[in-house]
Formats: sequence, structure tokens, C-alpha cells
Amino acid sequence: MLSPNIVDECGNGCNNEIARTFGSTQNESFVNSLSLEESALEEFELVLGRLSRCILVDIVDHFEESNLVVSHYSPWVNRNLCSVHADENSGNGSRTDLSTNVKRETLAHNHFDEMTCKFAKQLFLAQLEIARSAMRRGRNAQDYSLSDVT
Repeated sequence: MLSPNIVDECGNGCNNEIARTFGSTQNESFVNSLSLEESALEEFELVLGRLSRCILVDIVDHFEESNLVVSHYSPWVNRNLCSVHADENSGNGSRTDLSTNVKRETLAHNHFDEMTCKFAKQLFLAQLEIARSAMRRGRNAQDYSLSDVT
């Protein structure tokens, strides 16, 4: 079994990085010990609340759509922001798939990030739909007034 507390020589680990970035603490041991069966709902709500204020991109499955979302919500940003494809195996080694056991253990230790990614995917799709709808009407996010969203 993998340890949820494995760290490098500087004391940094890689479990639940999204939850640690958007949550109340960077303390990996604390975040890794959270469980939805316990009183972790406040922390999870904080993570999702902060994430929901972000412009999200999906450079794994939706390159062009990500550019549309970025150009809608931040029209001053380079329109081809997502032109570099993620996970291009340009390294000098071959890529090896993880075993089922390793995948299961990794997900078990990163439960909060897994749930956060599912939320982020849905949020991205909602932002994409808003951007597409606005594009059909010829509007960008800066064209909206407060009365359009209340």
C-alpha cells in the first residue's frame, strides 16, 4: 500500500494538490487525512467555492473549447492560449501504464482531488455553454451588465 505521507527531500508531497491549493491549508498531512464521513464538508465546500470563481480550461479533452472559454471571460488574453497539447510524450523514455492496484491506491489517497476534478469538469462545461451562447449572440463577458445576471 502507498503511504499518503510520502514527501520529497524538501518535505513536499503530491497528494490532493488541488485541495491544498484552493483549501484553507497547504498542510498535506491534514488534507490527506480528511474524509467525507468526518467533518470535512466545510473544507470541501471552501475548495469548490474558490474553484468556482476561476476560469477553467480542459487542455486534456477540449483544446479549442478552452480557447473559447478563455476568450469569452478574458478577451484580452492571447486567443490561442491552449495551443500546446498536454501530455505530449516527447520525453526520451517510453510511457508505461499504471497497474490497476497502483491506480486504485493513488485515487484512494487523492479522493478530494478526484471529486474536485469531477466538479471542475462540470463547471468547465457550464462555462463553455455560456461562452457558446454569448458567441451566438455576438457578446463577450465584458458586454454584460449586472442586470443580465441578476
